[in-house]
Amino acid sequence: MIKPIVIFALAGFCCNAVNAKDKRDDHVGPSRPSSMVKPGPDTEADTPYNRAEYITAFSQLRSDEMNAGCLGIMPSVGELEVDPVEYRSSFDRGNSIQEPGGFSVDLLDNNVKVDLTAVDHVAVYRFTFPESRESHVIMDISHMLKQFRAGDVKFRDDKTIEGTAKYKLGDKDIDIAFSFQFSKPFRRRGIWTGDQVSDKLRHGQVDDGSPLGAYAYFWTHEDETILMKVGISNKDIADARKNLATEFPGWDFKQLRRESERAWK
Repeated sequence: MIKPIVIFALAGFCCNAVNAKDKRDDHVGPSRPSSMVKPGPDTEADTPYNRAEYITAFSQLRSDEMNAGCLGIMPSVGELEVDPVEYRSSFDRGNSIQEPGGFSVDLLDNNVKVDLTAVDHVAVYRFTFPESRESHVIMDISHMLKQFRAGDVKFRDDKTIEGTAKYKLGDKDIDIAFSFQFSKPFRRRGIWTGDQVSDKLRHGQVDDGSPLGAYAYFWTHEDETILMKVGISNKDIADARKNLATEFPGWDFKQLRRESERAWK
């Protein structure tokens, strides 16, 4: 049985450049002024980032007033774990960096470095993996602080995963569409719905709030970087694709991070 885990999602973006090891309770994670996406690390229940032991996932959207995040992403190495209690990771707070336009952290248990930046409707991840034939990224569609209602996820090709998700935040329904694109083809892929995990599934759907997600495996050499673009829309999947194509059509992570930093000046 996949057990739910209660998370605490850090909200928004601190406009001043700070090192994330600072003792203040600054929110961490990049965004741009008035952007829809606000990606960043979620931590265990009721624990702010600078006192947390684990990162439970990286959410793409969050609510300042309710400390809520949704649509979780987590890179890892080794055996696949889709239980949130198992795929979370301790992290190196001392070397994590928060600055205008970007965020970086080392996941110690998962043996992956995560760099993160964002545009208005697109979050962009750069994962640095060790040498392994079991490097992978988990995309937990049901990852949500309050309530996941329903969703679907499907593989469009060997680099793209798309779908929709419905969440509930207090008395508000949040319905989003997403398109995930990777810079490298998958070596292995699959989906989980409820307690069922299968490499053979290319589409999954739940309507009762059961766990839902997808995973993608890669063969990586030492310090290989794989990029992941997360396009979000509150309309439909076609609009999420359009946001990817118009806001970040290429793969120049460093350039996008510089542009996001300049957006705050």
